Amino acid sequence: MPYRATLRSEPAAGFALGVFSARFEHTTLNEVRSALHVGQIEQQGDAGGYFLWLCYTNMHAAPAERIWIVSSGEMGGPDHAVQEIDSKRPSAAPVV
Repeated sequence: MPYRATLRSEPAAGFALGVFSARFEHTTLNEVRSALHVGQIEQQGDAGGYFLWLCYTNMHAAPAERIWIVSSGEMGGPDHAVQEIDSKRPSAAPVV
């Protein structure tokens, strides 16, 4: 028995940071870093739990907002294509 889709609209295909646009599973972490002219790709874990990310703080948001751009070491391929983006507004944490 096939399952029916439950989304009311298509999922996001990418994201924009200022004038830079990225497509999930196509744009690499290095392309994001190069376009923004700042950042260091960090990594953690191994095997299926290995992932890489860039982290930025958006000082133009009120309050400030942390943004993580993530690639799975396994699914992102050797070029580390971006699979997800996440953001959080730090409550009491100092902005760096």
